[in-house]
Formats: sequence, C-alpha cells, structure tokens
Amino acid sequence: MPIIAFVGIPGAGATTLTKFLGKGTNCCGYFLSEEDEKTDSCDCLKDNYAFGLRMKFRLERIKHLYMAQKQSENGQIVFIDGYYDKLMRFYLGEKGCRWLMKSSDPYFKVAKEISYIDYRLLPDIDVIIGLRVSFDVWIHFLKNRGRPLDLNVDFQKECFLGQDIFLNIAKQYCVSHDKIYLEICQEVNQLEHIVENIKLKLKKIGVLSV
Repeated sequence: MPIIAFVGIPGAGATTLTKFLGKGTNCCGYFLSEEDEKTDSCDCLKDNYAFGLRMKFRLERIKHLYMAQKQSENGQIVFIDGYYDKLMRFYLGEKGCRWLMKSSDPYFKVAKEISYIDYRLLPDIDVIIGLRVSFDVWIHFLKNRGRPLDLNVDFQKECFLGQDIFLNIAKQYCVSHDKIYLEICQEVNQLEHIVENIKLKLKKIGVLSV
C-alpha cells in the first residue's frame, strides 16, 4: 500500500493534515510531536549544539519513514508529515532555504555529505502532496504554532521565498522516480474541507478507496 508524504515550508500544515487524514480511513500517520516541533528551532543556537539538535530531529523523521515503509509492506496506507531528509541534498545552501543551515556553519559540509547519503539510501515513497500557502495564510498558521523562530521577520522572508523551491524539487523527484505529485492550496479555517479535498484527489488516482 502507498506511503503518502506532505512537502511544504514549515508551518504549512503538514502535521495537522497528517493527524486528521487517518480519521475515517484505513490509514496511519507519522509526525513529530508538538513538543518536538516547538523545540525544533535552531536559528538561535550555535554550531555543534544546533547541528546536534538537527540530527536528533532527522533521526526521528527517518525512524518514522522506516516505520511507514514497514506499515506499507503490511498492507496499510500511511501518511507522513514530511519528506525533507530524502530531498535535503537539493535544499541545503539554496536561496530561500538558507534558514535550514547557513553555508558558513562549520558543520555545513558534513550535513551536505549526509544529505547525499540519505538521498541514496532512504526509502522512496509513492505520493507527495505539496502544500502551497499564501503569505497571509502562512503567517496566520505560524502565529498559532507558538515557536519563537516563527516570529523572526528575517526567517519569514527567507523561508517563504523557499516555497517554490521546496515544491518544485518535490515535483521533480516524482517525475524522475515515476511517483505521483499532487498540490493543494491551504486556507484559513478550512481544515475539514481540505482534508476531504485531499481524500477526493487520492480516490481519483486510485490511492484511497474510502
């Protein structure tokens, strides 16, 4: 059964959608806990501690990916709230993605090498759902997340510039690996409508049957 992953800039709603899409379907979801999401804010941290914290969350996401692979092999449809680590090699150092890690960081080359290995070794998935947000909708979502980095204006400008990069790289991955790419536009206070819209799109392509 398929593994379905969300891709979008932080705060685009991937975790929320992953939680809700399991309701009423024969699906399961993997996502970082709310506590992890609130502490996954390394911009203010320095050098080795910031790198170590990033590796901690990478480990958690990769664990989820392999758990999702096992569930998929056992006949379960699985949603995961991100696919960043598989695609990180294309993000690191790019304009609009420098909030992930600055090229001046002493661990940047190490992170880049890890990203190439991850791209080669981490499992492929079947469907990517790209989450596109307008700036106003995104800021509304960020205010509700309660993470300190989200309030940083420089982060907001840089991160939003990376939206097209995130989505285009995900789309290119799907084309090159013969996978399915879908894209939805997020809206404020439209969670149930968007969840149903995603279910409908997945039914149309034969991925979801309920």
